[in-house]
Amino acid sequence: MRLKTVLIAAAVTAALLVLCPPVYSGQAAPPPTDLWKMVHPGAKFIVGIDWQRAKSSPVGRMIAKQFAGQAGKFKSSGPGLEMIDQLDRVLISGTEASTGAADPMAGSVVAIEGRLDRALLKKSLPAGTAVERFRGVDLYVPPKSKVNEPLLAILNDRNALLADRTTMALVLDGQSGARDTALLQRAVDMSAKCEIWMVAASFGNTGAESPEPAFRQLQDIDSMDFGLNLQQGLGLRANLIAKTPESAQGFAMMAQLFSSMATQNQKQAPELTEMLRSIKVTTEGNAVRMSLDISAAQLEKGVASARASFEQNGRRTIESFLGVQPSGQIPPGLKPAVKGVPGGSPTQTAYSPAPPREPEPPKTRTIRIVGSDDGPKEITYTTGGKTH
Repeated sequence: MRLKTVLIAAAVTAALLVLCPPVYSGQAAPPPTDLWKMVHPGAKFIVGIDWQRAKSSPVGRMIAKQFAGQAGKFKSSGPGLEMIDQLDRVLISGTEASTGAADPMAGSVVAIEGRLDRALLKKSLPAGTAVERFRGVDLYVPPKSKVNEPLLAILNDRNALLADRTTMALVLDGQSGARDTALLQRAVDMSAKCEIWMVAASFGNTGAESPEPAFRQLQDIDSMDFGLNLQQGLGLRANLIAKTPESAQGFAMMAQLFSSMATQNQKQAPELTEMLRSIKVTTEGNAVRMSLDISAAQLEKGVASARASFEQNGRRTIESFLGVQPSGQIPPGLKPAVKGVPGGSPTQTAYSPAPPREPEPPKTRTIRIVGSDDGPKEITYTTGGKTH
């Protein structure tokens, strides 16, 4: 499991809050299992998701309320998706190994805590999946699985592991638990403050094996902490330690440039633009610090606006695909693709395509970078002036 994949998976998991509303039970939950003992012993990164705390947070409840109509369809689309709602906590840890598969310490492990329904689990697994006893636990082996492929092991009614056999054996034999005490302490600190978080001690040789320039630049990072707090709104904190002050300046410039570019289209997404303007980026030597604080009220307004925009754009896309005009008619000579759409007739009004958008006037913008050893720096650039 590559670190790039883990980053994407963590982002997708955070987005699933939209479609998995909180579930409340009258029974008290069992005592929490010490998932920290299931961290990969050679971990260079640890990702934590406190799923139930995130869903039960004010932000989680607000997002679930906004998208309540889609939640049922999402969970009913497959048993595997329905199981996501039963999770309580997830810890993902591993090495960004560059020594090859022969290294016994290379690998990743996903430790899961929640309400594990074995009957529902069997429905979500591929047909022909075998159950094998491995180190005293049930190991689910899909047909035609590869040697180093991650497998699911059910430890008990509350805990499961996802890892390859070699890494699984390290955990089950009691050899797990992060040996990098500094990394582990950072992870514990982040878990106390944030519902979704990540700490990384090194990004290994990610860039050397990746063709994307953005991921090659990860080689210049020595360590990074990232967290999302959902208790008082949306609070984002990111601390990055680069290998050189010059690299730190480059990362800060990139973050501020992306933020500035994202706020250009203020007319179409004014709420999003206002939120992105709240991003603060500072540098101090090799360190880059980024923060974003959005109140619950501001976030709810932005989510409602985004949902309305998505729904409106979806209707426009369908109308365009069917050839339906804003008046509800279709162009002459075409038949409606679905029932209920007014049909055309020889006397029907001719189809008039929408006029092209007027080019936006050029705008000069300036990015100001503060906190560097050489003093404040400014970058000026021009946007607009052409049709998008």
